[in-house]
Formats: sequence, structure tokens, C-alpha cells
Amino acid sequence: MSDMETLLKRVARIDNQIEVLQEQIVLKQRERQEILDSARATLDTLRPAKHVNGMAQRGPAKGTPNTRQRSLTDKQVREIRTKYASGKYSQRELGEMYGGLAQPVINSIVHRRTYQEVE
Repeated sequence: MSDMETLLKRVARIDNQIEVLQEQIVLKQRERQEILDSARATLDTLRPAKHVNGMAQRGPAKGTPNTRQRSLTDKQVREIRTKYASGKYSQRELGEMYGGLAQPVINSIVHRRTYQEVE
């Protein structure tokens, strides 16, 4: 075989290797995308719904960084205060009833450190 034929065979093998590698890249990209899609779907199931038991979602308001949306409606705040004043519910129980709020949050509500504007 001449040098030229040997060279052409090497080039053909390299071309075949390139094709195999390109196919592997495409498969890996698809696999990666499937993993990302699965992870996003899992995260979506873990995120809280926008409204749970009539409560607005906690966290920053859209488009207004560093400001928080209120977790509870005025009606819910009045209910919490009334139920706590009745003596039938502990702060912890009220927190569980209203979406898993921590006891210190309920304490701040019933002692009017938060939601001061709600009567």
C-alpha cells in the first residue's frame, strides 16, 4: 500500500471515530436534558402552592425585591387572635392550623408586633 492509501484509511477511521463521538455527545445531551427535566419536575412538586388553605404564598413579591408579601389575610389574623384569646388553642396549634407557621410568628401576631394594622 502506498503512503497515500494508508493516509486515506487513517482519515476514514478518524472520520468514523468522529461520527461515533458525535452520536455519543447527542445521547449524553439528551440524557442530561432528561435529568434536568426530571429534577425540575421534582422541584415543582416540592415548591409550595401559591395558595394553601386560603393563605397567600410567602416570599418576596414579584417585581419588588426585598419586600415580603403578607402570609395571612386580615381575616386569618383576626381568627388567630380570637382563637388564641379563647384559650382553646396554643400558639403552636394555631401555627399548624395556618400552614405550618412557626410559634414565634403566631406569638408576634397575637401580641400585635406584626399585623398591627389589623384590628
